[in-house]
Amino acid sequence: MRFDFYLPVEVLFGSGRLDTLGEVAKRYGYRAIIITGKNSTKENGALERAIHSLKK
Repeated sequence: MRFDFYLPVEVLFGSGRLDTLGEVAKRYGYRAIIITGKNSTKENGALERAIHSLKK
């Protein structure tokens, strides 16, 4: 059996990077899926910031 597997990865890390999510995601299309853990992303406001950035 033979196969090729290609998985491009872009990791953006640092203060304020969440606010650039919309700009980065725009390069890949017009739909996004956000997968988070239990509640911490919602509780600390990161989920709302991500959604806001994507809507911009």
